[in-house]
Amino acid sequence: MTRCESAVAAARLMLIQAAALQWNVAASDCSTELHAVVHKATGRRLGYGELASGAAILAVPKKEQLQLKKPSSGGISERNDQR
Repeated sequence: MTRCESAVAAARLMLIQAAALQWNVAASDCSTELHAVVHKATGRRLGYGELASGAAILAVPKKEQLQLKKPSSGGISERNDQR
């Protein structure tokens, strides 16, 4: 995992954690879609901008906690491959 990929994965996880705290649900029940965190069980959705201030006060996750999105999910790496 490159430093850029690590930074993106950390930011994604922090946004998910911020949404989960706001909704009082488990972070593992949340996922990301285009510019938003979603809780599929309830249909709730918050944009990254709405979550940024809450995510900014969270601890940065350890590298072991990070997961890259699969290329088929439309992440940055997929867009770079198409250039």
